[in-house]
Amino acid sequence: MFKISDYIKVNNRPETYTYFILLVFLILLALGNFDRYPIIGQLSLANNFEDFKILYPNLNFDTAYGSSEYFPGVSYIIYFFKLFIPDIILLEILLIFSILIMLFFFSLIKKIINEIYPNSINFENYWLLASIITLWLCRDWLFYVITLKSDILAFSLIFYAFLLAKPHLLNERKNYTKLFFGLLLIAYAITVKQQAIFILIAVSIYSLLNKNLFFKFYSFLIFLISLGIFYIFYKDANLWFQTVYVMSQDGFLSLKEILRIFYVDLISVLLFTIFLAFSSYHKLCFIDFNEKLIFLKKNLRSNIWFY
Repeated sequence: MFKISDYIKVNNRPETYTYFILLVFLILLALGNFDRYPIIGQLSLANNFEDFKILYPNLNFDTAYGSSEYFPGVSYIIYFFKLFIPDIILLEILLIFSILIMLFFFSLIKKIINEIYPNSINFENYWLLASIITLWLCRDWLFYVITLKSDILAFSLIFYAFLLAKPHLLNERKNYTKLFFGLLLIAYAITVKQQAIFILIAVSIYSLLNKNLFFKFYSFLIFLISLGIFYIFYKDANLWFQTVYVMSQDGFLSLKEILRIFYVDLISVLLFTIFLAFSSYHKLCFIDFNEKLIFLKKNLRSNIWFY
């Protein structure tokens, strides 16, 4: 049975108040973003399917219909929600759902850190630190995530698939039900966001660097599933035009444009790095960064999470 206490450890009343205030803040922030394109685009796809039995508008239609530049995976969830949630509160439910996805993502990151550094990290203040780092360094990311951004859902599903199935572990007894379910999660993740296809690069590098025949076979299945999904989407001219062709016309940003857009984020990262160095020097935090770096280098090839 799911218990929130399994994911968020609260040891005293001030922490309880802090997490409650943060949750209320996130909900209020999310409910103020009805007009954001990630959620509205996917909602329009679900509406298209409900009304016309197509997801993406036909290019030959005289009347304009809503669309999205992302793959339609999230619209499947919205269409399912529409079956039993009234339209009058659907957006509110979806925005709260996006907050739950974000919390799910952070719980997965916690598990991944524990796999990278087994039994060597104290997670007592994990959620408090995650909140501080997110509000300090990742405010723009947070603004997108709470509007049902496809990226966070896609990569959360991929992370969960590997945490669940563990196809990369040589000495782990294989649970074929979990392995199959992991493939389903990865397949669905690819339907959610185009960038999820980059998992093929990660599993390819890991397969080449490690003598794990089972993982090579599992990677081959991921390749087949991914190519099959892309082929199905390619055969849908309207979907491919809206999600691949249109996006491919954006081009790449120059270094000057990147600095102009993200200079505030770069300054925030620099300030946070100085803060960590200051805290370590004055022993405000007990983190041996040199030891962690040596461990990372030593286990770079064998740990799949690096890829």
